[in-house]
This record gives sequence, structure tokens and C-alpha cells, in this order.
Amino acid sequence: MTGGRLATGVPALAAKLGTTRSAAAMELWRPRLVGSVVAIGNAKPYVSALIVLDPDMAAVKAREYGLDETDLAVISAHPAVVAEVTAAVATGNAKLSRVEQIKRFVIIASPWEPGGEELTPTMKLRRKPIDAKYAPEIVALYSDPVAPGTVDLR
Repeated sequence: MTGGRLATGVPALAAKLGTTRSAAAMELWRPRLVGSVVAIGNAKPYVSALIVLDPDMAAVKAREYGLDETDLAVISAHPAVVAEVTAAVATGNAKLSRVEQIKRFVIIASPWEPGGEELTPTMKLRRKPIDAKYAPEIVALYSDPVAPGTVDLR
């Protein structure tokens, strides 16, 4: 999405969503439950996101809710965790113009480690590998009806 445009022709501001320097991105990281956010929107009708939980905070939430702290899939699907992430996205969205706001997101049920497929050793996003690996999830973010596991904020 960096430097790209939404399908409507409006400039897509991935940098605004994907950097810790923006107020909206800071709001997503404030609860520390969110580890990484990838804004998707180049040539798409609206901005959506892949959200990855911070493994350490996910384990804390798992203990809080009596879940297996090693099962990120169960933790990421827990209604209270989804609600907390949804609230963080909504708060971050309030700081953005309507066209820049995340309209749908999915919580990815696996950790992203520095130096892994998705992140460089300095925690920068590897967009091409993410786009390829999570292509089904990205397609689901734009499908109607809303796919299971997708949170729709529209």
C-alpha cells in the first residue's frame, strides 16, 4: 500500500498506519496486545489490516481468561481478545480521516518474529512475503459476506 492508491484513486497512506510514529499506529500498540499491523489497501476499495498479537501479552491474556497460553489460535479467537483489539483499532481510526480508516481486519493466529518471513531483524514489514503468505486472508478481507474470523467495522 505504500505509495499506492485505493481503488477510488485516493492516496493510500500505509506509512501513516504502519509506523509507530503516527498517532493511529501508537493507539494500536498502546495496549501492547497488538504486536504488528499490516495495512492493506493498494487498488482496493478500502483499507483493511492483518493484525498480529504480541506473544508475551497474548500469554498474559490467556492466563487471564484461563486459556492455554501456547495456543495463539485459541487466544486470537477469544471474544475478549477480539473485543480489545477491535477497541484499539476503533480508537486509532478516530484519529484518521474516513478514507484512511481500517474497515476490516483479521487477527493472525501465529507470531511474527524479527528476522522471520514477515519481519526484518529490525522489525520492518516484509510486504511481498506477507502478501504471498496471507493471500487467502487478504482476499477474505474483501469478500462478501464477511468471512469467519474477519472483523467488519464498516
